Amino acid sequence: MNNNKDMKTKKSYILILFLVFLISSLFLLNHAKFHEYEVLKVIEADKFYVDINKNDKIDDNELLKVKDIVAYSPYYEASKTKNTYADITQWLKNGYLAYNWAKDNIEGKIIKAKNLKHCKLKDGICYSDIYFQDENYAEILLKNGLAYLPYNIKRQEYFFFLNKKQAENNAKTISSLDFVVINLKNGIVHKINCEYASKIAKLKLELKNKIKNHDFCKICFNSQEVKKYSTKFNIPKSQNEYKKSQYRTFDDIDIYLINPLEYNKPNYGCVTKFCKRLIKEINSSNKTIDIALYGIGEQEEVISALKNAQNRGVKIRCVFDSSKGMNNVYSKTMSFANEFNCVFDDSEKIMHNKFFVFDKKLVLTGSSNISATGSGGYNSNIALFVNDSKIAESYTKEFEQMYKGKFSNNKPDKITYIFKDKEVYFLPNNKVYEDVLLKAVKNSRKAIYLSAFYLTDYVLIDELIKAKKRNVEVLIILDALSSKNFSKQLFKLRENNIPIIVENWGGKNHEKTIMIDFEKLIVGSCNFSKSGFHKNDENLIIIKNEKLAQFYADYFLYLFNSIDFKFLTKIPKAEGLDSYNSCFDGIDNDYDGKIDTEEEACKMGN
Repeated sequence: MNNNKDMKTKKSYILILFLVFLISSLFLLNHAKFHEYEVLKVIEADKFYVDINKNDKIDDNELLKVKDIVAYSPYYEASKTKNTYADITQWLKNGYLAYNWAKDNIEGKIIKAKNLKHCKLKDGICYSDIYFQDENYAEILLKNGLAYLPYNIKRQEYFFFLNKKQAENNAKTISSLDFVVINLKNGIVHKINCEYASKIAKLKLELKNKIKNHDFCKICFNSQEVKKYSTKFNIPKSQNEYKKSQYRTFDDIDIYLINPLEYNKPNYGCVTKFCKRLIKEINSSNKTIDIALYGIGEQEEVISALKNAQNRGVKIRCVFDSSKGMNNVYSKTMSFANEFNCVFDDSEKIMHNKFFVFDKKLVLTGSSNISATGSGGYNSNIALFVNDSKIAESYTKEFEQMYKGKFSNNKPDKITYIFKDKEVYFLPNNKVYEDVLLKAVKNSRKAIYLSAFYLTDYVLIDELIKAKKRNVEVLIILDALSSKNFSKQLFKLRENNIPIIVENWGGKNHEKTIMIDFEKLIVGSCNFSKSGFHKNDENLIIIKNEKLAQFYADYFLYLFNSIDFKFLTKIPKAEGLDSYNSCFDGIDNDYDGKIDTEEEACKMGN
């Protein structure tokens, strides 16, 4: 009797195990069908371009739409749009939140979907279930009140996640923001309650302070309002979109442009293409790596690669800055110096270089520090890899002087390298400032695009004003914190009708770059200040290459136009709601000891 009972129990146990195995297998088989894709550009919260072809660019057949739901949208088309609200304004406001939520959370990130290479397109769009961070993306939108269900929905389980109350609360939450609507047919801007707005067939909801280069409805805006939200400058626009950091090769130069719009906070891992290239060169070095840096921050993958290089016999030497009585500003500098052959400049002047020389053949230089905000990709920066043995020789000679303890004006040799398409200079050197940098600005004929952390040198400022007066197109992007600290210089440029816009990215504008006449690009570690030109150890490279200069110019225009045009006349706070990401990035952007929501300017209503 007991045997029969034991046999039944055993069979039940085996059956349960088999069912568990079968369910697990089916789950794993289904899960295995899902592939990872990068979201390249959000069109609406439920519609975006993904990199199906893995070529890191948008193609016509890569537009993906989430199945079975409809996200609220800041766009409205009377003949096509169906919604669950009689109040179209509430629907649009939900759409504004949904669109911006998607841009902040999934653009540039990885989603999972079934193999999209075999997706059957409908009206040029691929429809699919997708997962984000292992959660059904449609459910995420529904739960957060960012999407609704169409009338013909077949998936009943989605009704469980539909959150109409949250959608209503979303619209109320942003009701205090100043919205307008744009007629997509003619580009005219209307107030939401304008009598003509209700008659527009195709429109877009937008914040008023983000409006650029549009005409305003003369019925719902008075002349003073039009003047307030229009700009007197005719700013050229980029021919392309640069959502991500950029990389290009021009002859023996590889240029890396670290885009401040790509990342919403500092990265302690090696996420940028520039950082990955740096590690590749460290790993490829056979004999020597010479390093001259202001300091080194929390970039453990770079530090680890250098340790591995040293362990395999590569000779590594380094020079860092350390002002008298102070530690280096970057947290890993001292511990790094204890493991490698490092020399410090402990004078009151600054060793401000940012360069590497690999095997005396390849040079990395530019404006980027090796830190979470530099190579980690939060600040705007430029970096160059120059594969030229003569240039490598000049950087090695400069390094040798500093490694022997000779800094600033104590260096015996003023090293330069001049060839037909490249010039290399090391500072301080008054002749470089007067005969090279100022001369390039004085001789400009067409355009000067300048992007800088500091622009405080009055002689250079005067030359920029003179260039503007002789009809050279002068455009400038400045950092928010330096603009606040040196507003007198900023106002002088603005008083002379130079379009100078102050960034509100969150990360800093850390570049020290000038493009001249779409023919040459000046890049270096040197801020455009008296100390930068006449006291600090710096390096400067001038590249005469029209294609490279034009590539940078187009990228510059994209960044210029990414900034709210009200900051052509105002200065945003480096940490505050004007610079939105700065309130959520975990760092002290204005160096006042307060981080994120501790900062008054990061609190709503300020």
